[in-house]
Amino acid sequence: MKRILLVEDEPTTREILAEVLRGEGYIVDTVAGVSAANTCLRSLVYELVVSDWLLPDGDGVAVADAAAALGFKTLIVSGVISELPGDAHLRHRLILKNLGPIALLSAVRAAIGPAEIDPKPKAEPPAPRKPYTSSLFMKKRR
Repeated sequence: MKRILLVEDEPTTREILAEVLRGEGYIVDTVAGVSAANTCLRSLVYELVVSDWLLPDGDGVAVADAAAALGFKTLIVSGVISELPGDAHLRHRLILKNLGPIALLSAVRAAIGPAEIDPKPKAEPPAPRKPYTSSLFMKKRR
C-alpha cells in the first residue's frame, strides 16, 4: 500500500483529508507541524508528502524540500499559491486549499496513482451440511 505523510496544522482539516485518503486505501500518517514532519521523514518511507504551506512552527515548503531530497514526491496545499516563495512551484506540485478534499484526492492520484489495496482472499464456501442423523431425533421406520 502507498504511504502518505499529511502535514496540516488545522485539526478538522487534517482529519477530513486523512479520512478521505484512507477511504481510498492509502496509509496516511498525520502531523501538525514541521518538527513532527521531519521526525517522520527520518523514520519512514513515503510515496507522497502533502504539506500545508503555512505551519505554526515553520514553512511547508521546507518540509516539501526535505521530502524531495529524500526522493519522495511532494504536494503543497495553500490558500495563496501565488504568494509561495521563490521557485517552489517549479519543485513541487501545488493545489489550492479551498478546492476541497476531492480535489486533493485527484491531485494525490495524479502524483502517485491509486492506492494499491491488498485483495482479501475470498472465503471458501462452506461445505454442504450432512443431514443430521442422530438416533435421538430420528424415528426409526419399520
